[in-house]
Amino acid sequence: MLAVYHLAKGDVPASDLQGVAAILDSAQITELPRARIAVLDGIKSSPNQPIKRDAQVVRTLWGDLAWQLGGAEGYALVADADTSGTSPGKAVLETLLARCAPCVILIDELVAYVRQFEEGKALSGGTFDSKLSFVQALTEALKAVPTAVLLASLPESDMEPVASAA
Repeated sequence: MLAVYHLAKGDVPASDLQGVAAILDSAQITELPRARIAVLDGIKSSPNQPIKRDAQVVRTLWGDLAWQLGGAEGYALVADADTSGTSPGKAVLETLLARCAPCVILIDELVAYVRQFEEGKALSGGTFDSKLSFVQALTEALKAVPTAVLLASLPESDMEPVASAA
């Protein structure tokens, strides 16, 4: 994720990132465009504690995503959904991604974040179901915007140490 972040940001030459130059050469890619980047951290984020982005109160993952990609203009697209804690839906996310493309969305520890929601209980960040709807809508919207990319990590599982040892 860190390598993708630096590649998308464009502040570090690909040749400075170990192993990346060979991958780009193999794919016959000579230049990488700079991209807008949104980083959502499932461990850092709290589903019941809104954050402030400048003067804007942001309650949900989609509110934070929109703000990081498009600032106040991007957030305006999802403002009602952020306030109500309901997923903005595929069409709105597709519009956001298209306006902000090229863009890279990095979500670390998504399951750890979603796990904090109890089924049937609403928090300021939405509900368990609204998070599942958001993830579905986001992945569908990404299919329609080829210059938007998502990279998400899952939490470490009990199986990982066994697989690593083998």
